[in-house]
Amino acid sequence: MSFSLPRFVRRVQPSDLQGYFNARAILFSEPIDWTAKSSALVDAVKTAIGALPERERERVFEDFERIDQVSDEIGQRALRSLIEQDEALLHRFHSCDGSEARGLFVLLTDEEAFDNALATAYAERMRHGRSWSGYCLPAPLAPSKSPSDIALLEADLSALFREFDGTGRKLKVDWFERRTCDLKGAALGQVIHYSVYVEGLPECNMEFDREEPKRRTRLPVIEAAICCDPVSGILDIVSKGGRPLREEIAQSFAARLLDSENALTPIRPRDFELDRLKRPMSFPTDPSDGIKSVEVTLLRLRDAAGRFGRVTIEVDREHADIHGTTAGWFGDFDPLRRPEWRVMQARLRIAFHPAGHEKRGKPITVELRAPNSSNLKDQTRRHQIVSEKYLVRWGLIAEAIAAVA
Repeated sequence: MSFSLPRFVRRVQPSDLQGYFNARAILFSEPIDWTAKSSALVDAVKTAIGALPERERERVFEDFERIDQVSDEIGQRALRSLIEQDEALLHRFHSCDGSEARGLFVLLTDEEAFDNALATAYAERMRHGRSWSGYCLPAPLAPSKSPSDIALLEADLSALFREFDGTGRKLKVDWFERRTCDLKGAALGQVIHYSVYVEGLPECNMEFDREEPKRRTRLPVIEAAICCDPVSGILDIVSKGGRPLREEIAQSFAARLLDSENALTPIRPRDFELDRLKRPMSFPTDPSDGIKSVEVTLLRLRDAAGRFGRVTIEVDREHADIHGTTAGWFGDFDPLRRPEWRVMQARLRIAFHPAGHEKRGKPITVELRAPNSSNLKDQTRRHQIVSEKYLVRWGLIAEAIAAVA
């Protein structure tokens, strides 16, 4: 979702917005009534920002867009992982009213931690996706922190990208450490995160120079990441270029920073076993996770023999027994009872008991697509419970998933 200034302003408390502008020493030509109703305040803030000098206006949009990028569950977890060693800071973080307010707080309090959280969130969103490859090395690992070794890694990566597509004439590697935690928030260990900034190919765009549009050539920065877990020996590589390039990046990292010639063991993508959903399942859960019910609401099947197309079966909440429904619809020709029909997509509706002061529990929808695509990257805490524990327990995935960072 692209950034929207009105949406952002509506989601932030007036006192937090006012505090931001005060901290940035931004003065408006006309005072803002911070007690105004929401719609009037949004209009007033938009107008005031639009009237700022160009450099200040760009600074505000840059700050707000960056905060917006860490306002989801992944971004919030990244922010926590970078500040949780400071108990006083963490307490103030949790007292903020909303995810945008927490982003504002970290940005204004520790901008370096905020930038590292942005890099962390970027890598976490890409994990297990098309731009990710994972590898295992014999643990424990002790990566070198020597500037000379990192310079050698930079030279290697620059050469790899230049050979691949001509990018990487300039390349910079920054690193920082961040904590990992389990689903309950308990600390598990440290990950060493290497942000790789790659100079892209020149791009020519039209920009206004005063009152006239003119062409400007710029050199964009392309981001990649290397995440090293010293305890488990797992190496996550996030980069463009496909699996061959990512494997070369991992080999260069192992040679330069680990002084290792051990062979890399690729981590296979986690393939789903969706055909188990062709039969009714009990979906056992632990009471401590607060799950009330699990229902299969959609199955999309393909004829493996190739004689037909696809069949999508979807039921609503009032008729949630998808297996009984399809038996009534298709009788002896029920595709769920025929071995040649394979499940290619499934949707699970997971309802939770009310938590805290909630009057009703909030359901989540889990989408699974063969062989290994899902909406689990969105990673709310409740999605994490499903991905980390129950997909394995229910037999919908072959192997356990590594701890979430």
